[in-house]
Amino acid sequence: MGELRVLCDKFMLPFSEMKIAYRRFQDNGRKSACATIQSLSNCINTIPVSTAECERGFSGMNIVCATLRSSLTVNRLSSLMFVSLTGPPARLWQPLEYVKSWFSCKRRSAICTQCPKRQDKTSEFDKCLLSVWNKL
Repeated sequence: MGELRVLCDKFMLPFSEMKIAYRRFQDNGRKSACATIQSLSNCINTIPVSTAECERGFSGMNIVCATLRSSLTVNRLSSLMFVSLTGPPARLWQPLEYVKSWFSCKRRSAICTQCPKRQDKTSEFDKCLLSVWNKL
């Protein structure tokens, strides 16, 4: 009965009611469980057998939140983790509608050669030291 009390405390179930139902379950040869015993059985089935799923989650978090992406907010990290752990495999993803959406917003493709040229942002201080650097 000590183990039953621990389980009832853990899952916040009424011990006295569970004790009576468990005794009846034992008396009828463990053949038919009442709803009270069934609720305890359902709670027990939620206890993980191993930590594999948890370890898989931490491994996924290490991939999502790498050193270059360490400034992610908790909400963004949570969303990326959810997609990483429960999303479909990448081979099933159909990106065509997202690409069309990207282009409809007047954004350029990665292979676009008509991009604006970068401007030289050399500071005045750097220009002054340019002759010194050339001597080195």
